[in-house]
Amino acid sequence: MKNKFISIVLIAVLIIIVITIGILNLNRKNESYITDYDFLYEKAINYLIQNNDDVEFDREGYKQFASYKTFGISTDGEYKYAYMWILLEAYYIQNNQIYNSSGSAMPYKFTFKNNEVIGYTIPEDGSYYASSIKKIFPKDLQAKILKYDSSELNDENDAKINAYYSYLQ
Repeated sequence: MKNKFISIVLIAVLIIIVITIGILNLNRKNESYITDYDFLYEKAINYLIQNNDDVEFDREGYKQFASYKTFGISTDGEYKYAYMWILLEAYYIQNNQIYNSSGSAMPYKFTFKNNEVIGYTIPEDGSYYASSIKKIFPKDLQAKILKYDSSELNDENDAKINAYYSYLQ
């Protein structure tokens, strides 16, 4: 009788554990990272450049420079999401001098449908930055994004800018 009672308790505990794991998995967003869609990163950059609202865009020698770090592409069926950190800077020429027109460096979540950008999300700034990162990005990327040092992107963009405007030196 005692062994039967222990067996029933063990079965009940196992059922509770299985149900708990199932509930936890339902509440967790499972990301499915894909590897055959790296071209979406360039589409995301082109989208930002083409949808530029910089007031200096018609200045002499105007050019935008983008460098980026990729964090992965996920899918949930008909939508794909590209996670990136992007440094985007714009420059122009005036009196043979290079001037910075605009710039930003931040993480992005791009949304694609049929492999075309339909929008993007960026985190809020200030005291809402960290909490918005947690709302936008998958759990496995949040710490990487919060700790990311974009200095390598600065160096990469500087090289592109210097090469493009080398004729002025």
